[in-house]
Amino acid sequence: MPAATASLTGALGETAFMQHFLAQGCFISAPVYDIWRTDFVIEWQEKLVKVNVKTMSQAPHNFHVQLQTGAAGKKRLYKPCEIDYFGIVNLEYEMIWLVPLDAVEGRTLISWIPDQLRKRKIAKRAFKFEPYRIK
Repeated sequence: MPAATASLTGALGETAFMQHFLAQGCFISAPVYDIWRTDFVIEWQEKLVKVNVKTMSQAPHNFHVQLQTGAAGKKRLYKPCEIDYFGIVNLEYEMIWLVPLDAVEGRTLISWIPDQLRKRKIAKRAFKFEPYRIK
């Protein structure tokens, strides 16, 4: 098996996201070409929405996810015309959140702290993920 890279981790996260929606019998489609910021179009709350999937990375006391697009040195925030939601995947805990773009407005990084770590460290600035959890 190849060593874990950011690309491999991202591909595993996208696969977990897609499998979740397929298992639910929901419409999910991926663009043929990777030239838009959208990874999937899904039917969500009776609408078709554009989703960019982000896979969490582990830090010492939390997990975090970058909410930017672009090449190194030229990163920027996503625009409302590009995506509607972030599909955020935690592979270790097998959790998925569907977070509206406007819920993270202006943020470039958000963190999630598992319950067992939360007891040792209280993060006042941690993003409130629970309302957006779908798995």
